[in-house]
Amino acid sequence: MSNTVFLTGLPRSGSTLIANLLGNHPDIHATPSSPLAHIVGNIRETYSSDQFFMSQLDHNYDYLYKKLRKSTKAYIEAWQDEDAQVTIDKNRGWLHQIEVIKELYPEFKMIVTLRDLRHVYASMERRHRKTALIAPLGGGNFVDSRAAAFFDGDSGICGSALSALQNLRDVPNVIAGTDKQHLFFLRYEDLMANPQEVMSSLFNFVGVKDCKLDFDNIKQVTQESDSHYRFKYMHKIKSNLSPANQDLSDITPSVINEIAGRYSWYYRTYYPDAIQAVEEQQAQLNAQEIGTEENPPKYQNDQYNPDELTSLIDAGARQVGAEMPKAEETPKKKKTPRKKSAKKTAKKKSPRKVNDAVVTKEEPRDVEQLKAR
Repeated sequence: MSNTVFLTGLPRSGSTLIANLLGNHPDIHATPSSPLAHIVGNIRETYSSDQFFMSQLDHNYDYLYKKLRKSTKAYIEAWQDEDAQVTIDKNRGWLHQIEVIKELYPEFKMIVTLRDLRHVYASMERRHRKTALIAPLGGGNFVDSRAAAFFDGDSGICGSALSALQNLRDVPNVIAGTDKQHLFFLRYEDLMANPQEVMSSLFNFVGVKDCKLDFDNIKQVTQESDSHYRFKYMHKIKSNLSPANQDLSDITPSVINEIAGRYSWYYRTYYPDAIQAVEEQQAQLNAQEIGTEENPPKYQNDQYNPDELTSLIDAGARQVGAEMPKAEETPKKKKTPRKKSAKKTAKKKSPRKVNDAVVTKEEPRDVEQLKAR
């Protein structure tokens, strides 16, 4: 029986914070972002593409499949901390390996961290502004292209995790219809509102005794490599538990609106109690972006509205035009009428002679007749 609990979830949703809060428990060993998930995936691919192994399965499938399960489990369990009652192995990739984990450990446990997607994106975008001289891994120099890369369903850091979350409802006996709870969905907002209550439930889920934590003196027990993601996703936690910035006024409203609309399934599934609040906040953001006669749109600099800006541009253009030196006007040359050339006198054509006979217009032009003359 494995004593490994898998920790996964969305980026910027508090997974590093949760790993360290769990690691502050005396009976728990928590890892930083572990290579184990990727290695297990690679082991699976290696077995599946090995011709010698696959050919042996033709004749002795049950025996070799049992060995395959046993050897993969042995590799995972070799990474467990022998002195700890529970090992927390953290990696977003575990969400993609849910079927493999379920096949190896029918009684597995997994923690999935969640957060309002609008604030997940806002956290990423604000961090990018602080590190703008370092190019992001995807998306380039435009806000909308960075958001598109971030939420890409196949390769995006957040989008691929969301795709794996959607896949959970299609995996049998993981969420619905089970007597055993395999997944603990931990919302970042709940942790901030009731930290001790959430952690007590989490300690119970992983199978250790309850422990009262000092949220004003959190010790960081895991160390991460921030250069891997070009310092766009930092993993240093604060020593005291303090909620993150919840303001969205500095984030592009069109991107926020698209997130709330495209991932409505996410809010219905994991934030049903917050749907009304999300809709109200979106209405406020839309009012700021579109504006009304009573409340014109608010802009980040809060200095000009579009009409004022247009008038300033026009005034500036007139001012620039007034200050520009005018080119000296040179007198235009009067066009002298072109003298009509005298018509050339047409040369009188001399009568054409054929065998000394003069051909005129009045005379017949048949040569034979001329010769007969």
